[in-house]
Amino acid sequence: MDRDYLYYTEASRQTKEQEEVRRHFDSMATNTLGFSAVILSLILLRQTQFCNTQLSWFIASLSAFLGVAISTIVTLWLRKWELSPPLKDLYENMVSLEYEDEALVLWSSSAMADSINNNKKYLRRKAYGLRFAYVFLSLEVLFLGLMTITSIYT
Repeated sequence: MDRDYLYYTEASRQTKEQEEVRRHFDSMATNTLGFSAVILSLILLRQTQFCNTQLSWFIASLSAFLGVAISTIVTLWLRKWELSPPLKDLYENMVSLEYEDEALVLWSSSAMADSINNNKKYLRRKAYGLRFAYVFLSLEVLFLGLMTITSIYT
């Protein structure tokens, strides 16, 4: 296998891997938001069953849900995502016969490597948003438990 094709193969593999990670983060964010909504409905049910429960737990739980919602929106909001090389440019270079096959492979590989590097910061932001969503979800579950405990013992 030629070095240029090895570089192309690895760049292509990392591009696919990066896209899978992005989809996984999006899937985890939507699942987290859905689970948080279920927890919020349990909190609302608990609040209506036991009206003597302190309102502060409910407000704290609602704040945690808003934290989850904002964090998942940040995670899901796709700011910029690069896929390189642009197919139009690649097609024009192939049709023009101006470049050898090896030059096209190397150009494509370099363009993919650039997009991989540029996309890393967006994946990092998604990861941080998802981490914050997990923290707020944990708080929401904790507040549900505390509401339940305080309603039993009061």
